[in-house]
Amino acid sequence: MTLLADVAALPPALYMRESAPIVRELYSSVQDEQDPVDQRPKIVSGKLTLEADRVVFNPETNLTTLTGNVVATYEGAKLSSVNAEINHETKQGWFRNTVRLEDELGIMTASEIFLDWSSPDSQKVKGHAKNVVLEAYEAHFEAGEISLTGDGGARMEKAWFSTAPGYY
Repeated sequence: MTLLADVAALPPALYMRESAPIVRELYSSVQDEQDPVDQRPKIVSGKLTLEADRVVFNPETNLTTLTGNVVATYEGAKLSSVNAEINHETKQGWFRNTVRLEDELGIMTASEIFLDWSSPDSQKVKGHAKNVVLEAYEAHFEAGEISLTGDGGARMEKAWFSTAPGYY
C-alpha cells in the first residue's frame, strides 16, 4: 500500500508566494452549471493525484487540508474520504470519515486511515486503519484496527475473517 509515496514531491512553489507565508486557500470548487466536475481542485505529483472540493495549504505548519469528496489515486488504487490532511514535512497523511480504498486486491472501508511514508524505501510505508471491513482474497475481514508494520507485514487487532460467502 504505497498510495501516497509520491506526495512528498509536491512542489512548494505550488503553495508559496514570495511574500510572508500565510494560510491560504489553494483551490475551491466553483459550482458551475455547465460542468462542475471539471471545476474540482486537483494536485498532481508523478503517479499521485489528489482531488477535493476544497484544498487549503498552511505554510507555517506544512499542512494541506482537503475537504469534501476527497479522492487520492495512485497507479491502480483509489482512496476516498470526506476529508484529509497531508503533512509534507513529516510525510504523513490522515484520511477521515467514510474512508474507502479500492485496488486490484479488493475493497476496504474504514473510519480513518493514517499513512507514514517518511522512509525512503516506498515498500516500508507504515500506517493504520480503524474500524475496518475488507473484502479481498476471496474472503471477508473485519478488524478494530489494521496496522502496516513497515516491513511488508500487517497486523490486525480485534479481527475475524470468513472465506464462506453468506456467513458474514
